[in-house]
Amino acid sequence: MLLSTALVVSLAPLVAQPAWAEPDETGPGRTTFLTGPNEGAPNEIAVRYLRAHPAEHGVSAADLSDLAVASSYTSPHNGVTHVNLAQRHKDLEIFGATATVNVARDGSVVFVGDSLVTGLPEAATKVAALDAVEAVRAAA
Repeated sequence: MLLSTALVVSLAPLVAQPAWAEPDETGPGRTTFLTGPNEGAPNEIAVRYLRAHPAEHGVSAADLSDLAVASSYTSPHNGVTHVNLAQRHKDLEIFGATATVNVARDGSVVFVGDSLVTGLPEAATKVAALDAVEAVRAAA
């Protein structure tokens, strides 16, 4: 396995006015956000949304049974809270298996990006293919 890092730079022009996270109307009663307003704290909304929509993210409900909030911060310029979730199995974090859920001030889910792993319960019952030394070499 080859691991690499990449630097991504946005060349988008800077906007003179601050951006605000308000849903754009796209038709009668429709917005461009994934949901309308939700009750609760952003972290709770993020976990609840992801668990309610596993198929949309290519995983099963069992794959999302053990999510942990890795970090959460609110952008001061638009009020969007970025909730970073770690996918776990039996209290162990799955390397690289994360989801970021962006929640607007009113609790609307704005966007979800993820690199979640599917088939965790089944995969975790298999016998390890690498010993400890081989695993360290593969991760290096």
